[in-house]
Parts: sequence; C-alpha cells; structure tokens
Amino acid sequence: MAALLVICSKSSYARACYSTFFVKLGGVKIASYQCFIGKNVSMDGVRPDLIFIEKNAIITAGTVILTHFANSKGRWYYGEVHIGEHAFIGIRTIITKPVSIGKDAMVGAGSIVTKDIPDYEVWAGNPARFVKKRNEN
Repeated sequence: MAALLVICSKSSYARACYSTFFVKLGGVKIASYQCFIGKNVSMDGVRPDLIFIEKNAIITAGTVILTHFANSKGRWYYGEVHIGEHAFIGIRTIITKPVSIGKDAMVGAGSIVTKDIPDYEVWAGNPARFVKKRNEN
C-alpha cells in the first residue's frame, strides 16, 4: 500500500482528525484520533509502519519523521519512532533515527532529534539537547 507522505490540515480540530485518518491509512500507528498533525508533516514513506503516535500528541507544521537511516559505511537501518502521550513537537522539527519521545515531552522548533527524550523533559537545538525538566503535574 502506498504511504501518504504529506498531511495537509488547517488548525481546526475537525481537519486534524481528517488528516490523522489518512496518516493511519498510510500505515502509521496512532493510538486515537485525539492528536493533532499539522500542515505539511512528512512521515517516512519507506517504513511508515514503524511510526507510533500516542493520544493527545501534537505534531506541528513542517515536521519530518524518518524511520530509516544510513551509517557511515552506507548500510541502511530501520527503527521505530515513538511519540508519547501529550508530547509536543515544535514546528519544522526533524526526527531521525529510531527514537522515543516521552510522555509530556516538548521538542523546540527547528530541532533535530537523534536521541531518546525522556518523559517530562524539554529538548531543543541541532542536535536536540536537554533544556529543562517539566513539572509532572
């Protein structure tokens, strides 16, 4: 089945639910329709079935999520990308390599994520680095 690479949605909740439906058709695993996928979000077309998005996650415009990468010798690898409950992914973030973004974690705009992000933490930059711990309440 062909994967849907670009999701075009307006900021309204109804449009986000509609877009989420088409992402699921492409093979992306989404826990529920209670998440937001912004305009021009690109999901990996090679292995979209390795992307997992939990409920209430927010993925803002222009984000790119990749599940495949090459090492220094040119060998290709695949891995799962998990985006946790209530996670927030800032605009134009690139998620490369297999990573997990924890529950209530935040990723700053324009970041490049190459490592796991624990629950309740804020990360930003290129490559993304720890900024601060969030309150768990």
